[in-house]
Amino acid sequence: MTSYHYFGNEGETIPNDVKELKVHPLVRHIPDEACRKFEQLTRVNFNGSALTSIGKLAFYGCTSLLEIEILPTVTIIGEAAFAVCRSLTRVRFHGDGLLTIIGEEAFYECSSLIEVSIPSSVEIIGKYAFGTCKSLTKVCFHGDGLLATIGDAAFYECSSLQEVNFAEANLKTIGAKTFRNCVNLQKINIPSTVGLLELAAFSDCRSLLVVKVQNGLNYLAPLVFCGCKNLQAVALPESVEGIGPAAFAQCGSLLSVELGDRPRTVAIADMAFAECKSLVNICLPPSASSTTTTSTGAIGYTSFDGCTMLENQYGRDANIFPALQRRFENFPMHKKCYHASVTTTDELAREIESSMHSKQEGSTHLVDPFGLTPFHVLLSAATCRLDLLQVLLDAYPPHVLGWKDVHGNTAVEYLTQRSFHLDEDSRQMHRMALQGWMVGCISSWNGLKAWKSDMSDKVNAIVAENDVEHRQFLLREATMILSRYEQMESTMLLELSLWKSEMKFAAFASVDDTERTTVKVKDRETHRIRSGASVVVPNVIAFCFEANLT
Repeated sequence: MTSYHYFGNEGETIPNDVKELKVHPLVRHIPDEACRKFEQLTRVNFNGSALTSIGKLAFYGCTSLLEIEILPTVTIIGEAAFAVCRSLTRVRFHGDGLLTIIGEEAFYECSSLIEVSIPSSVEIIGKYAFGTCKSLTKVCFHGDGLLATIGDAAFYECSSLQEVNFAEANLKTIGAKTFRNCVNLQKINIPSTVGLLELAAFSDCRSLLVVKVQNGLNYLAPLVFCGCKNLQAVALPESVEGIGPAAFAQCGSLLSVELGDRPRTVAIADMAFAECKSLVNICLPPSASSTTTTSTGAIGYTSFDGCTMLENQYGRDANIFPALQRRFENFPMHKKCYHASVTTTDELAREIESSMHSKQEGSTHLVDPFGLTPFHVLLSAATCRLDLLQVLLDAYPPHVLGWKDVHGNTAVEYLTQRSFHLDEDSRQMHRMALQGWMVGCISSWNGLKAWKSDMSDKVNAIVAENDVEHRQFLLREATMILSRYEQMESTMLLELSLWKSEMKFAAFASVDDTERTTVKVKDRETHRIRSGASVVVPNVIAFCFEANLT
């Protein structure tokens, strides 16, 4: 049957071979299982009716249904109402409607559904409401809403989901396994109204790079981010009082965790960061306890079990916890960078000046027992502080960035590892700061000559040295400097290509999809200045020329 007009009369049965269902304007409710497994049904037309509810399993298994409009008068979508509608690509909710409840499994396994925009009227999203919607790429929650809870596994295994946008609303809890195994989810921003992340809410989101948590979150339940293997840095707000067992376990790329600088005791349960093999920087609050987990809040003995890099530094015994708290007591500059979220540029500058005028010999104040410099600490921190980086860059010579810690990593390598955590503006600012610093220190004509003269002196010193061990030390030092030179040389050539490419694109302004026009001659210099090419390109050319690279 091509179409059927449904009047909602008592005992009325809809033919199961109908392709288009037309609902009479007076119908207020679609009964439970009214069109269950109507596999030929492609369209439902509500004819502007005043429909208020859609019953359980009403359109379950309608595998040919292409799209559906939820009328503004609808208040409830029943359990599994549209589940297993595998051809459903679009669900239109009305932003000014009355919908309050999206029932359990309402759109479960709608495997063609691409995008969902949840209206502000919704109070409850039931368990598995959008579970295994494998084509779903984007979910938006609109502001000023009533939503209090997202039910357990509501978006479980939405394997195409890349982005979730929460507006500041009334959301209090993100339920257990809500986004579990959303393997393409890349970033999440938890609004300030959320006080609790339930069990495994984001576990096994293996593409998750960025987690932004607003002040207001109190507790992270067990396994909440377990298995997020690409998560690299997390800054938790000062409102957090507890982290549950295995909350960040098996986050193998996690470099840095910050718990805020407000004095308080944070309960970090056993195995909370287990098998976080890359973790090098965890900024604990000043009064965090170092005893076993208790009801009063503390750090468990196995909280960092399997954290290879921390264990290499502190060993696997319980001393790791007080050691973490006191790790930079004798290195005030490191400590300033460790608490980057609250350190001011003036404080760091004063500490640098004090260190330089101290009685410490050479540069011992720059390296802790594990080879970490302030650059290592700052560039692996969860908080992005370009202004503090600039203070360090202004104070120290270029080769400091080439120093390696006990793990064999330079500070820049840590920045490279966590670069995905930064937003585009932050990445660009870091790149410009570092490259601008390299250009100023290395690529100028006089700077290169001085460098070559210094290298000549070092080579002569190696030849003249009779002590074998000292000669080997000088040779290693010269080799390291040459390695940095090659790195910077390659960097400059790459920068030149990037700047030229940027200038090329800047020289064109799009008119429409088919026509482009060049920028006027009088505007080209403005583009050079704005992009930095007027400074970078001449320096790079001088560097290449003097190094016989042109």
